[in-house]
Amino acid sequence: MDEIIQEDSILLELKQDHKEDIVRQLVNFLKEKQCISDAEAFLKIILDREMIFPTSIGKMIAIPHGISEYVKQPKLCIGRLKNPILWDSEKNEYVIFVILIAVPLQNENNIHMKIISSLMRHLMHDEYVEKLLLSDKREILQLIKEGLDD
Repeated sequence: MDEIIQEDSILLELKQDHKEDIVRQLVNFLKEKQCISDAEAFLKIILDREMIFPTSIGKMIAIPHGISEYVKQPKLCIGRLKNPILWDSEKNEYVIFVILIAVPLQNENNIHMKIISSLMRHLMHDEYVEKLLLSDKREILQLIKEGLDD
C-alpha cells in the first residue's frame, strides 16, 4: 500500500477554523497531485457524507472518505491542524488530525474498508494516536504505513 500515501501528502500546522475548509484544502491537494479529476465534485461528495454522518472517531481524529468516479487512484491525504476545530457539533467532538481517504468508484476488494479497518486497529491505541499528533512528517508516514500493512 506504499502508493496510497507519500510524505508530501502530509500537511502540518494547518490553520483552518472549519471542517469544510480543511477538507477543501486536502481535496485541492489531491487535485494538484492529479489524483482526482474534479475537486469540487469530490468535495461535495465528502461534505454531503459529513452532513449525514460526521467522520470524527474521537481522540481528536477524523477520517473523511469518499468513493467516486472523480478519483483516479486510491490515495490518503493527511492534515494536522495547528488548533483543534469542531468536527461534530452534535457530539461536541473536536479534531486536530484528519485522514482523508479518496477511492475510485471502480476499486478492488472494497479497498476503502480495508484502509479504514486497518487504520482503526491502530487508532484504538492511545500510544499510536499520541505519536501521530506529535510526530514529524517522516514519522507520521511510517506510522500510517504501519497502520495500513495489516
